[in-house]
Amino acid sequence: MSESNHQGVADKHIWLVLLGIIVLFSIIVLYARNVGISRQEEQAKTPIVARYTNYAYGIGLRYPPEWRPVGGAVYDTYEGTDGFFSISAGGTGTAGLDDMVKAEIGGQKKYGSEPTVLDLRIDGRGAKLIMPSPDQNPAMKGQAALIVRYPKPITIGPNTYGFFVFWADRAHIQDIASSITFVNKQ
Repeated sequence: MSESNHQGVADKHIWLVLLGIIVLFSIIVLYARNVGISRQEEQAKTPIVARYTNYAYGIGLRYPPEWRPVGGAVYDTYEGTDGFFSISAGGTGTAGLDDMVKAEIGGQKKYGSEPTVLDLRIDGRGAKLIMPSPDQNPAMKGQAALIVRYPKPITIGPNTYGFFVFWADRAHIQDIASSITFVNKQ
């Protein structure tokens, strides 16, 4: 083989290697771009949530971002076109979780004639979820309740409470409840 043929073959190999590198680089760029687009599309599908923290009540939770605070409410309340939540505290002295549930359900039938009470765990704590029966008064807007024993009693104003009380519409209460954390556990 002559030196000029050998040089021509070497030049072709260099060009093929360069062409291979360019093709490989192009594939990597296209793949990275597609991965970026896929991630953006996936993030667009993921619901955006707002974060609510109340240090007086010692809790944090996530809720739909389009909900807004309701002024003039007795309790901290947020509301949107598709639901709501309110927070409070209760249970002084030696009240137990079942006592709190009985008091919340009461005789007023605000959860309908046959509400369902479910056992839950919220941030490692025992809790009871009160779900309304189908005959609940429509004026209650599907209100359900969650009662959770605080890790330790909290003092709000002059009173000390043993339980966190959470109300929300039945469509959202379990999702929001699963996000509840206690912030002042000490």
